[in-house]
Amino acid sequence: MVGRNSKVKLSCLITNYNQIDWIEEAVESILRQNIDYDYEILIGDDGSNDGSLELLRQKYEHFSHIHVFVQDRDLNAKEFSDWRHSRLIFRLLDEAKGEYVSILDGDDYYCDMNHFRRKIKLLDREENEECVACYGNMYRLSDGKTELYTCVPYEEGKYQWKKEMIYVHLATAVIRKKALEDVPRNIFYEQFVDWEIT
Repeated sequence: MVGRNSKVKLSCLITNYNQIDWIEEAVESILRQNIDYDYEILIGDDGSNDGSLELLRQKYEHFSHIHVFVQDRDLNAKEFSDWRHSRLIFRLLDEAKGEYVSILDGDDYYCDMNHFRRKIKLLDREENEECVACYGNMYRLSDGKTELYTCVPYEEGKYQWKKEMIYVHLATAVIRKKALEDVPRNIFYEQFVDWEIT
């Protein structure tokens, strides 16, 4: 958690839009982490109307290191959801104080309690100071069983599942914030989510 006059090591960014069934698990999976440095959780809500925003405010408003930001939603405006998602990610990045950032959708969660500790320890090593990010494996929970996600490479105009390759997902990353600071903010029209950030 963030102390007074302390340097924030990690900013955990969570995006939410009508994810009441999962958002609490997303936040709790960060709070359960083995973290021994100052960190913050920034939650961006994209104008939810399912009660998830109220749940977030009620449950986490007393945490000094958790902040909820709301992106207004104009019901008359028509735009792609990925553009809104991109703007929300940029908003959270601009608010983030951490040396490192992670980006998590509200319907995902971390199951490894050392997710951040391992990746930041690796990135902090002197020989890795030029590394931008550290990614990990992603698993899917289905019928009570976990299975390793496999790669979805884009070849010849279509996505192809390949079991022998590992799937790289944004939620598994810890990224140096300075690597994302110079990304033009109008890039959301080209999308700034998942694969594009990776």
